[in-house]
Amino acid sequence: MLDPTKVIEVVQAHAHHKLTSGSETREATNLAQRKIADALSQEVNKHLDDYLDQIEAQFIPAAEAYAEAVQALPREFDSKDVTGWDPKTFEAYSWAKQANTAIEAAKTWLLNLERVLPSETFNNAYASEFLILAP
Repeated sequence: MLDPTKVIEVVQAHAHHKLTSGSETREATNLAQRKIADALSQEVNKHLDDYLDQIEAQFIPAAEAYAEAVQALPREFDSKDVTGWDPKTFEAYSWAKQANTAIEAAKTWLLNLERVLPSETFNNAYASEFLILAP
């Protein structure tokens, strides 16, 4: 004969297992993830111009500073050359590196944007020289 308390425990354990590890849970989780991703995408898209204005405000001065600084640098150099530069050339090198940091931050932000908004993808395996940044 079956013990009714054991039957209730077994049914409750089965129901709990079904709710927490079954396909229904996976489907509900996937649906929730899609809804969150869609809501995030819509919000980002709604404010995209504001975000791009902020990035542009950082990117353009950095790009201009970089373009100006590299004019004072030799076309090709290595680490041995850097140690022998006069102060003016070394200062230009420092400005170029600083500007490049801001340019790289903008590039990273723009590349991460494709994770939120539908867009063409850019394979990071390609060299940065093939990427044209235009916020």
